[in-house]
Amino acid sequence: DWVSVVAKEWNATSSEVKAKYEDETKKLMEQYQKDMINWEEKMIKLGHIDVVRKQVLMDLKGNNISKRIS
Repeated sequence: DWVSVVAKEWNATSSEVKAKYEDETKKLMEQYQKDMINWEEKMIKLGHIDVVRKQVLMDLKGNNISKRIS
C-alpha cells in the first residue's frame, strides 16, 4: 500500500528535514487562510454569499473577521 510506504519514509526522516516541511506547510496554510478570507469578502461584495462559509458570514456580521486572520 502506497500510504504505508510513505508513512515509513516519513517516520524515518530526520527531525531537521521534517522541520523544513512543517515550516513550509505552516507558511502555506497561513497564506491559504488569508487568500480564502479575501476571496470570500470579494464573493460577498459581488453578492455570491451562497459560496461563502457560514462561519465567515457570522464572523463578518459580528465584525470578528480580524480574529480569523490573526
